[in-house]
Amino acid sequence: MQQHILFINTTYSHEDAFNSCINGDYDNCSLSVVDHAQIDPTLVPEGRGSLMIMTLDSYENWKGLSGDDYKRKKTEIADKLIRRLERYLPDLRKYIEVMEVATPKAISRFGLSPEGAIYGFSQRPGQSGINRLSQETKIKGLFLAGAWTRPGAGVHGCVVSGLDAADLVLKLLRKS
Repeated sequence: MQQHILFINTTYSHEDAFNSCINGDYDNCSLSVVDHAQIDPTLVPEGRGSLMIMTLDSYENWKGLSGDDYKRKKTEIADKLIRRLERYLPDLRKYIEVMEVATPKAISRFGLSPEGAIYGFSQRPGQSGINRLSQETKIKGLFLAGAWTRPGAGVHGCVVSGLDAADLVLKLLRKS
C-alpha cells in the first residue's frame, strides 16, 4: 500500500526534535513529506506528482536578512532538505520541475499570520480542538476558516476547517 505522508525524525525525543526545528538545525529537524496527489490525483497533470517537504521553523531564523541573504538561505535550506529526503527517494532532485520555498517570513507576509504562525493559537489543551474559534460568528454570513479555528492546525486541519465553513455557507444559502 502506498502512503501519502511520511515523517522523518532523527531522534525519539519530541523535545530535541522541536528544538532542532526552532533553532534552525536543518540537518536534524523533523520532516513531514506529503504527496497530496496520492489523495487527489486531479491536483496534478497526468504523469506528474506533487511533494511537500515541511518542517517547523522560527521567524527569528529569517528575520533581519537582506534580500540577497534571504534568497540565498532559502536556496541553501531547500537544497539541504532535498538532500536529506534523497536518502529515501534517490535522485529526487532530477524530477523537480517547479519548487516553491515558504519560510515563516513568507507566511507572515502573504498569509498575514503573526511571525508566520502556521498553527494559529498555541497548541495547548485549553486552545485546541473544540476550544478553538468556531466557524460561525455572531455576524450573519460571516464564517471563519483556518488554523485558528476548529478543528485545529496543520494543512489537513485547515482543509477540514474550510470544508466545515463551506457546509455552513451552503446551509445558510439553502435557507435563503
